[in-house]
Amino acid sequence: MIIVAVTAGLAVYAYVNNFVGMSTRATEAPKSQLRLDVADATDGGDIVAWIRNVGGAVAELQQAYIVLPNGGVVEATMGSVSINPQEVKQVTITPPAGTNLQSGYVYNVRVICTDGSELVFNVRAHA
Repeated sequence: MIIVAVTAGLAVYAYVNNFVGMSTRATEAPKSQLRLDVADATDGGDIVAWIRNVGGAVAELQQAYIVLPNGGVVEATMGSVSINPQEVKQVTITPPAGTNLQSGYVYNVRVICTDGSELVFNVRAHA
């Protein structure tokens, strides 16, 4: 009889725990999801990237960072850019004054959206 009571108690506990967990779980809002179609960088110039939003929400690009060949990180500018779901936009990423891209070097670029999604890619500068 004790074994039956313990087993029934465990079954009720598992059912209630599962029900409470399912009913209190918050649904996550759709996020943007970025993909790189192609990128180009010129010696002494800007990085131009064609970025596609494959997510379910508008991507509001907020910040861009460039990792330099020496390991330094600089914040770049790109203006105010919004990319609708399933849309591709050309985005110009401009290094700060005094930072020149050099031909032959690879630069790591990180673009961050207001919803926390991000895109990371490498691009080699050319003449």
